[in-house]
Amino acid sequence: MATESARSVVIADDEAPIRAMLHRQLAQEGYAVLGEAADGAEAITLVTRLKPDILILDESMPVVSGQQAAPFIRSKSPKTLIVAYSGACTETPSWADAFISKPGYKMIGTLLEMLPERSAPMVVQY
Repeated sequence: MATESARSVVIADDEAPIRAMLHRQLAQEGYAVLGEAADGAEAITLVTRLKPDILILDESMPVVSGQQAAPFIRSKSPKTLIVAYSGACTETPSWADAFISKPGYKMIGTLLEMLPERSAPMVVQY
């Protein structure tokens, strides 16, 4: 569970029900959910403005994919941990700091607790 100084999160996924599940689960576990994006372009805008500790980023989204958005996000918010959240990936993609498969939403808070600060990336797979 997140501590008093809750880590901040932005959720980017093109499926509204998945964003809602993640938002609800993370909020219950004490994370500060700063915003949600339905595509990579929105994710870039939100992360640039909000500078969250963690970005949960779906790989396959319309307009701009997670993979395409990641380099822009890194340049605008280098301390933000990028967690690939996808049903298509089987391992951590090169553009992400960690990977969680979409069925892992019930454990997402626990898995995010295991992530270090951006300066020392770690691979966490569910």
